Amino acid sequence: MNAKAHKAGFIVGLLVTPVALLLAMLSTGAGHGNYLWAILLFPLTMLSTAALGSITAPFVLLAVIQYPVYGWIVGNALRPEKSRLGIWLVLTMYLVSLVLFFLVPNPG
Repeated sequence: MNAKAHKAGFIVGLLVTPVALLLAMLSTGAGHGNYLWAILLFPLTMLSTAALGSITAPFVLLAVIQYPVYGWIVGNALRPEKSRLGIWLVLTMYLVSLVLFFLVPNPG
């Protein structure tokens, strides 16, 4: 990978975002669905519902920028001169937020 890897990762994240958002919205079924894809694809945003009772605008923004940021971090970590720490941080943050979603009582 070259110095443009972080840009490529960001672009991949931009391309993944609309697909992930569509899957998440379809799984919610206009409030009558099971939210499975929303939880799996956006656990940090969905975790916010435990504290706030609903998904608020800042967390919608977080969902929109999540994958481009992940892509930038992972792309940067894949550069030969860089550490793989970024990949582990993204993976850890994702898994911790997913586990917490299922452990924290949710009012909704």
